[in-house]
Amino acid sequence: MRESTRRWSAALAVSLTAACMVDWRDGRHATDPAVRACAACHASQAEAFLSSSRHRGGGAGALGCETCHVPHSLDTSGAIASEAPPRSCCDCHAEVQLEFHLPFQHGVGRGVDTERCIACHDPHGGPRLEERETERHERCLECHVEFAGPFLYPHEGNHRLACLSCHEPHGSTNRRLLTHATPRELCFSCHAQLEIIHDQSPGSRFRECLACHTEVHGSNWDRLLTR
Repeated sequence: MRESTRRWSAALAVSLTAACMVDWRDGRHATDPAVRACAACHASQAEAFLSSSRHRGGGAGALGCETCHVPHSLDTSGAIASEAPPRSCCDCHAEVQLEFHLPFQHGVGRGVDTERCIACHDPHGGPRLEERETERHERCLECHVEFAGPFLYPHEGNHRLACLSCHEPHGSTNRRLLTHATPRELCFSCHAQLEIIHDQSPGSRFRECLACHTEVHGSNWDRLLTR
């Protein structure tokens, strides 16, 4: 990530956090007494919760602590509910649960579904831009350190999508969780103009992009990512 962009994102995150700081005593942001009671001890989680666009507190139909947590459970480890009325992640995000049953699955956090989710996602959230950067790039590199770089010649991809430029995060019908059926189709989704100089007729060696461009995440030797 470019240094200027990092500084801008950090400054924005600080501004958003400051704007969403919570005074739980006045009850303006959390009218539910149960939420206010939780926040008395769990203030940092509560502040992150309110600054997030994912699980925002307040308002009609908003989620509260008891939506996901069992407040009087004998398990004091932050127990996640497994039955109604509290819910697990997949009770709301059933479409994501189905993605983990596709032929090629992200193996992160193997176990119960909620454990898979929180391996990458902070359930309480945070400033939107900060969350997006973390989940689409930095969180990936915590496990996939071999692709972290820095590279002299990085494969830029889509700056907004980062790793998700090429990979599905939860599951895919394609190997390596690719967003397209083959590496060639994926490459040409951005590099369509290369058909002019790379013959794409059946049997052409130029149809196998990875035969030459082997360092798809970045290279320290060649700007064309060929080694």
